[in-house]
Amino acid sequence: MEITEIFNMLADGINPTTGEVIDVAEFGNWKNYDAFKKLRAVVSEEHRRVSKRGMYRKHCEEYPAHIVIVKSGYFYTAYNESAEILGQVMGYKVSLLSGHTPTTGGPDLCSIAERLRAAGLSYIAFNSEVIEDRYDGKNPFA
Repeated sequence: MEITEIFNMLADGINPTTGEVIDVAEFGNWKNYDAFKKLRAVVSEEHRRVSKRGMYRKHCEEYPAHIVIVKSGYFYTAYNESAEILGQVMGYKVSLLSGHTPTTGGPDLCSIAERLRAAGLSYIAFNSEVIEDRYDGKNPFA
């Protein structure tokens, strides 16, 4: 069982070890219970963020000869070495996420795809786990 599942069960008033309903009084008082629910929200957000990063890493491992692009909200984003190359090809500014991870991207996958294809560079674009577009050209990291 993952930590987020444990937090969700506790916040919903369920003992994760037994599945039994927990009396809110076990939390001491409503202030403690409210604080716990806020903590659950923070843990859930962190888990979501880490899971997305893990998914990106997995995509990079599966397609080492491709620029990996993922849809994030309204933008198509690349990180690390993929971001550096995408920034050069597209003329995008490359920012440092959390002070050390290069990242860049744009809202229009068609423009990105067109420029990468014109440069002959392999790329793969994901929308969650689904491949939205792919081009097998030359290895951009070689």
